[in-house]
Amino acid sequence: MRDDTPLLLAPAEQGEFQPLLWALMLLEGVGVLFPWNAFITVTEYFSTKLDGSHFESNFENYFSFTFQLFNILFLIVDVLYGNKFKTRTRILIPLCVQLVVFALMTVFVKVDMAPNTFFGVTLVLVIFAGGATAFLQGGFFSLAAVMRSKYTQAQMTGQGLGGLIVSLLNVLTLAVGGKKNNAENAAFIFFIIAVGLIAICIAGFLYMVNHPYVKLMLRRNHLIRQESIASIQSLGGDTSTWAMAKSAVAQTKLPAIMVMTTFAITLAIFPGITDRIQSTADPETLWAKRYFVPVTCFVFFNLGDTIGRSLSLWWEWPGVRNYRKLRIPVFARVVFIVLFLFCNVQLSDTGESKIPVGFKSDAWPSVFMLVMAFTNGYFGNLCMEYGPQIADEHNQSMAGAFMALSLTVGLLLGTLINFALKAILCGCNPFVSG
Repeated sequence: MRDDTPLLLAPAEQGEFQPLLWALMLLEGVGVLFPWNAFITVTEYFSTKLDGSHFESNFENYFSFTFQLFNILFLIVDVLYGNKFKTRTRILIPLCVQLVVFALMTVFVKVDMAPNTFFGVTLVLVIFAGGATAFLQGGFFSLAAVMRSKYTQAQMTGQGLGGLIVSLLNVLTLAVGGKKNNAENAAFIFFIIAVGLIAICIAGFLYMVNHPYVKLMLRRNHLIRQESIASIQSLGGDTSTWAMAKSAVAQTKLPAIMVMTTFAITLAIFPGITDRIQSTADPETLWAKRYFVPVTCFVFFNLGDTIGRSLSLWWEWPGVRNYRKLRIPVFARVVFIVLFLFCNVQLSDTGESKIPVGFKSDAWPSVFMLVMAFTNGYFGNLCMEYGPQIADEHNQSMAGAFMALSLTVGLLLGTLINFALKAILCGCNPFVSG
């Protein structure tokens, strides 16, 4: 590579931290998963809308599975063919799709539908949201990988912050009014905020993609990729899409496995098991009736997750050179599945769990949740940062998309494990009951 190529940045410029771009990437991270967080947080609204249907107590499983399935399918497409599209197109179109999806969700809050009809319509919107989220995750993680690791950290932290915002809003809106009106008001507020936030994300992305630093880094990555392809071809190597994808996958497989494991363990119990834990306090208190699940399940999870993701900006253990050491704490997190199963889990259709309650105080699930969430955010962030860093420079964009795919595969696996855990807890078919 020639040193006098004008579009190639000097090493110092390559690593130069841009606070405004970091803040914008944080904002985009909030926007990417805000829709998903709304789906899994406003559970009382969906339960109210689906009252009397077969989906009243298990809609989370269907929504989670459908969202993650289509997220994975479209992420595979993005990993293989995302580099063939301009960054602007790759991200702007799915942002607009998300805008339409949540505009419709906002309208449907005020429309009376039969429960089964509402479930079907919502499931279709979940499919579109899952597909759009796939392209947004692949696109933004690819862009962040080109911009260097701290921007990947911003994207991940933003996703956690979005969940925290949603969970806090849920608690605030539940503090007013009766159950039905309260649940609908909460959902209406969430979806209105989602529409506004996505619109802001569109404006922020258009500014970011036109920033001189971003344009130079994208151009630089393109030139390096073209030179690498030419070099491989000159030696008789394979430069097809599949060959390049295999190269990126081979270089990042361990961080990919670790991030997959991290999120599979988390989704195995959150929220499908943890939101079924009931307070052992007096059932007539507001804490037990209204606030226990929103606070200990959703606020505590998103708080711990956001703190963990944020900490990785300031302190990284074990560091990219020793990233293999991360395997031990990542796989050790499986203990959280056992701990939560022995909490006071009660499934609505069957009453008490088939597993005896070992942790009766409300403090136990609260502590478990904070620690599980913190480790999810911290280890998940490090894995996502390390993946592109250990890949060859011409593979970094594809490596970023592949890491996003691995994360989503972990989410889907966790959802499937959740079905199995529910079957163990209730001794029933979890597809048709709580």
